[in-house]
Amino acid sequence: MNKIKFATVVLLIVITLNLVLPVLADSSDIAGISNNTVYYLKNVKYGNYLYVFNGSSFLGTNVLCSTFVANSSEKWKLIRVSSGNYKIASLVSSDRLLTRNTSDNNNAVIDATESPNTYQKFAVVRMTSGINAGLYYIKNGNYNYLIEESNGNVKFSSSISGQNYLWSLEKVTKGSAKHYCFKFQTGSILFNTPIYYDTTGSATYFTNKALSMGYSPSVSTNSNATDAYNSITGSDIFFFHGHGSNARILFFDTSSQSSGNIFANNSQCLSNSDKAISNFSTNALANARCILYMGCSTGLSSNGYNLINESFAKGAHFVLGTTKIVGSTDVNKWCNSFFYKASKGYSIEQCIQYANKHCNKLGTLYYKGDIYQKLG
Repeated sequence: MNKIKFATVVLLIVITLNLVLPVLADSSDIAGISNNTVYYLKNVKYGNYLYVFNGSSFLGTNVLCSTFVANSSEKWKLIRVSSGNYKIASLVSSDRLLTRNTSDNNNAVIDATESPNTYQKFAVVRMTSGINAGLYYIKNGNYNYLIEESNGNVKFSSSISGQNYLWSLEKVTKGSAKHYCFKFQTGSILFNTPIYYDTTGSATYFTNKALSMGYSPSVSTNSNATDAYNSITGSDIFFFHGHGSNARILFFDTSSQSSGNIFANNSQCLSNSDKAISNFSTNALANARCILYMGCSTGLSSNGYNLINESFAKGAHFVLGTTKIVGSTDVNKWCNSFFYKASKGYSIEQCIQYANKHCNKLGTLYYKGDIYQKLG
């Protein structure tokens, strides 16, 4: 009887771990993509989502674009078939793949697996600079880009217009949302009244908003750099609010003693307690939808190394930092506004605009990545 109980407990633990552990990205994947992960594909020009017409699983059903409804017809699993190339499977039914219909004007349809899969194998390419950084284009063959036309029709074409060939990949499942903050005494004033450095002001609000969006939030106060570093790869949202400087964020314990730094590059590390984003494997941050490094000057470079650029290069979908000295009260106000707007289903770009409007004291922010995705 005891053996049965023990086996049951072990089974429950295994099941639980399988549910909560994120899909680990692979260096063979395109930056920001995790193999066998399900995404919503949002066209950037029109803001519509790729879906199977009427949710039908019939062979040859058209694939179109329309407003977001969050059902299985809009869910697509990216399955790597070779480095940089993927099958894109619809969740309306098993064995239904996005297909270029060469016999009907190159329209996008779903079909059963073909052999060879010439028209079901797609190069997925990530944009790495400018306003399109973090977006993807999908093509079959040399010139056939997946595009949305103005009427919502979807086809493969060599004729592109603006951003109609660019797609934002929004992961369907939502995992952990981590917030790192600090509170420790820095001195005292009259009658030994303590003075604190305190960045915990957004903790409760962040937790509530992350929960409302479907994430599993947690708050770590006065944690060390190693703990934070190890959590970035498994976090959908990583929100740091503490001391920062060019190309690094700083960590302190409850006694105000240093507990390490996270730098952009390994060459910057000063001790064994320091960590560097550059040491992550290629595409290690593919699960990160949004990283906020909210400390002084975290978006500025040091000797050519930049925390935002390095995090983006490791696969993070969006990363943001500051370019000046900022106060904790102002950061709290800005971040609360950002996550309020995110919880209402707005894009990251709209969240930034709203936060800047409600708190204009952070100055110019430096960010890189997909500003068109929604976190909520």
